[in-house]
Amino acid sequence: MIVLCSSKSFSQTATATNSLVVDDSLVCFPQRYLTFIMEDLKKGDENQRKVGELTKSMVVKDNDLTKLKSQISDYSTRNEELSDLLDVKEKNIQSLNIKIKKNRKQRNILIGVSFLTTTLLLIK
Repeated sequence: MIVLCSSKSFSQTATATNSLVVDDSLVCFPQRYLTFIMEDLKKGDENQRKVGELTKSMVVKDNDLTKLKSQISDYSTRNEELSDLLDVKEKNIQSLNIKIKKNRKQRNILIGVSFLTTTLLLIK
């Protein structure tokens, strides 16, 4: 097929414009070959149309992919920010737990001292 399509006798430039020219490069093919050629030309046109549609679809999908990559980048940045915030909150919780333990110890010491003081005063 490629040889036939690239041949000069098959292209528009090889056709004669004057009917009086004897060497008009007219080529006769058997009917069977002509049907194959016609089918190949139709399939070629259909395939070109499909390639155009697939190209459009590919452009749309590339745009969608670009948008999704942008969203992933945004979510990744947001995730890092939230992770940093969570670390700060956890540190605050740890420091508050330490303060609570100190306050409990102080409260227990005050209760013990007040109990001892009350007991000593009652005994006297």
